[in-house]
Amino acid sequence: MSTQEAPQDFDVVVVGAGLAGLSAVRELRKKDPNLKILVIEAKDRVGGRTLTVPIMGPGQKPVKFDLGGQWVGHTQRHINQLIKELGLKTYEQYEAGTKYAQIGTPELRQYSGNLPITTLQQFTPVEVIDWYASLSKTEKLVKQVDLKDPFSWKEASNYDGMTLEKWCQENCITRTSHDCMDLKTTAIYGVKPSRVNMLYHLAFSKAAGTFSCLVNNIGDGAQAVRVTDGTQQMCEIMANDFGTQNILLNRAVDEIIYDEKTGLTLIHAYSTLPGEKDVYEYFQCSRVIMAIPPNQCGYIKFTPDVPLIKSRLFESCPVGNFIKFIITYETPFWRLDGHSGEIISTGRTSSTGEIFPLIEVYDACSSRGVPALVGFISEEFTDMSMEERKEAIVKDLERFFGVKCRTQMVDYVEKLWVHEPFNGGCPTVAVTPGNMDAFTTIRQPHYSVHFAGTETALEWMGYMSGAVESGLRAANEVLYELGKKHLVSNKHLNGSVYEEDYQPPKAPGSIAYMKTDEAFDMTGVNEDAFNILKSKI
Repeated sequence: MSTQEAPQDFDVVVVGAGLAGLSAVRELRKKDPNLKILVIEAKDRVGGRTLTVPIMGPGQKPVKFDLGGQWVGHTQRHINQLIKELGLKTYEQYEAGTKYAQIGTPELRQYSGNLPITTLQQFTPVEVIDWYASLSKTEKLVKQVDLKDPFSWKEASNYDGMTLEKWCQENCITRTSHDCMDLKTTAIYGVKPSRVNMLYHLAFSKAAGTFSCLVNNIGDGAQAVRVTDGTQQMCEIMANDFGTQNILLNRAVDEIIYDEKTGLTLIHAYSTLPGEKDVYEYFQCSRVIMAIPPNQCGYIKFTPDVPLIKSRLFESCPVGNFIKFIITYETPFWRLDGHSGEIISTGRTSSTGEIFPLIEVYDACSSRGVPALVGFISEEFTDMSMEERKEAIVKDLERFFGVKCRTQMVDYVEKLWVHEPFNGGCPTVAVTPGNMDAFTTIRQPHYSVHFAGTETALEWMGYMSGAVESGLRAANEVLYELGKKHLVSNKHLNGSVYEEDYQPPKAPGSIAYMKTDEAFDMTGVNEDAFNILKSKI
């Protein structure tokens, strides 16, 4: 039910109070403080896929740790600029000491480089050569991809129909290289490579610069830096600066209606509080920014309907399902024993059918030195109880760091992002095979609706920096449409339909897209019939 006599009026309504949505608001307010803006958020908090929680440290003192987005890379310019402007501090990810890799064999192997399979001390010459060859092949393919127009590459369609797993099977000779690719990409997307579109993987890597940047945690890598006191505070600070009274929490948008006669948009939102789903409100505005993951856009009814290809985009972007855990300890015993705390593991052992849960583990000691480890386990352990998962994780950690993983444990927390309302998973989406044509529409507006969210970014897609970039782009698109072109920053319109000299991406499969001879490749058909048909087109 609604007690409103008339819809509330705004210039802009932003759907989603994560980094993308609040970055858009910040940009709009910076350019025009007089704009009337409302943010609608389905959850009971701001932050989106960032989530900082208190965890007990030594002496039962609470310390802030990230259960959502956690790391920042040195080359992630948009998030680094935001961190600087908000006056926050960062510190380097700890990586000194030996690391563990359990790949290719049940044996636990130690290494000291940035990535495993780079030293002949623990890995065979064949394994090392195969890894570098696989990495080199990947990087060569990444260079071919045009993020704005993926299908301008003549081989794009072949990779669009291929899974990342299939590519690994065909290009990784050793089990060790295959395992490393499998684990690293599973950590990136939150799903197995068998469910990831290879062309999307190449585009995702290109957005980071290289595939190596995605998997490194030093230098230009994605996991080089952490934010002191957590990442969610970025959204909290932006929300407070904007005014929390302008952010409507616990409201989910389920319908957006554009009036072609008036140019105004009506937004319908219902309460997400227990027992209040029949409580709803209406809002009217000139422009809308959708700052939520594409899979969540599929739950909203648009009038007029979004084009079929845009609808397929929403359906073909399932979000990953990672389980993240953090354990605090009395001492950083792994450091004292000469280890970095880093693990990459398939979980396979010499016992038939035995699989341990850990995929990746990293040192998570706070900036103030509170000892902790952070790790990820795969979706196969979702249906266990928290105590069962905790026991399995601690037992697995003991294989690498010994009994202190159990005896010095202070606190354990975990986050199953698949159970997070209005997210459905983490860390990002993975386009399914055959759907990159739909993905090329991800930044295209629909009437008054503009689309933000990290998946729409051209730099560091899928990361916090990509979210900030997308918010800046969407905000400047809105300024353009509101007749405030003098306030538009063209540098933020990269990849936008409002970009100067914008060219729409090619549509694979259409006759216009293919060369004539490709469009009429009728091998095996009578040549005369072929020529007659060709002459009539």
